[in-house]
Amino acid sequence: MEALSTATVQIVWTIATYTVLSIGFNYLWSINRFFDIGYAAQILVGAYSFYAFERAGASLPVAACGALGISVICALILERFVYVRLRAQYASPLMSLIVSVGVLAVVQGVVSMLFTTQSQTLVVAEHYFRFSTVSVSYSQILTIILGCIVYMCARYVSTHTSFGTQVRAVQDNEQLARTSGVGIARVRSLSVMCAAVCATVAGIGVGLNTSINPAFSMSLLLDAVVISMIFGLGNIPRAIYGAMLFSCIEVASVWVVGPGWKDATTFSVLIMLLLYRSAKT
Repeated sequence: MEALSTATVQIVWTIATYTVLSIGFNYLWSINRFFDIGYAAQILVGAYSFYAFERAGASLPVAACGALGISVICALILERFVYVRLRAQYASPLMSLIVSVGVLAVVQGVVSMLFTTQSQTLVVAEHYFRFSTVSVSYSQILTIILGCIVYMCARYVSTHTSFGTQVRAVQDNEQLARTSGVGIARVRSLSVMCAAVCATVAGIGVGLNTSINPAFSMSLLLDAVVISMIFGLGNIPRAIYGAMLFSCIEVASVWVVGPGWKDATTFSVLIMLLLYRSAKT
């Protein structure tokens, strides 16, 4: 019974983390229409900014706010000086993808120089809350609460605000959206900011519960890509459904097969699922 309760907590925490990751990636896909590997760089910036503030003695709220601010600023700088110029030159999706890989490589290099390549742990004053037969850490509860808040806000924005309507318009037909009076630059800037917030929240959540290193964000990005593909790229309200499926498969593979086979088992099942969906369409 205790093992089942522990697995349930892990599934809920994983769902919260992957939902936030998927929402951020979907925002970038909606405005860029290519697999932006630079999203992994945003995860790194957010997580290591939090680590730097924490190491300087800042409290948890101050470190989180500082990390969010730095991540958003870096994302806007990247958008203004890299992606805007790529679009001005009518760069192909492949070229944009290659550039985003370069962005991640640069950020990983800077992080490695500043913080070394060793794994770092984001340490907080950890407390455990016991509910019946299971113990839940403070950081897990915090991540789950933030995941719920981010999802509810993103769902509301996507379905009940003009910004959400404009994002969908840009995603469906950018030229038509421009002629209809949509401020494309504003929509892109706000979407980039939303993605940076999601990347930071997810990066900090993972760091508080496991550890971070310059390479950890790439696996999170791949998870976000697969989750987004399950129920359609750019579909922000449905991100949680893909996260639920992915999390259940991942946690079940750890318990049944072992942690060493987690990624192989998870992606094998999801590849078969995607192939099955492609065969039906």
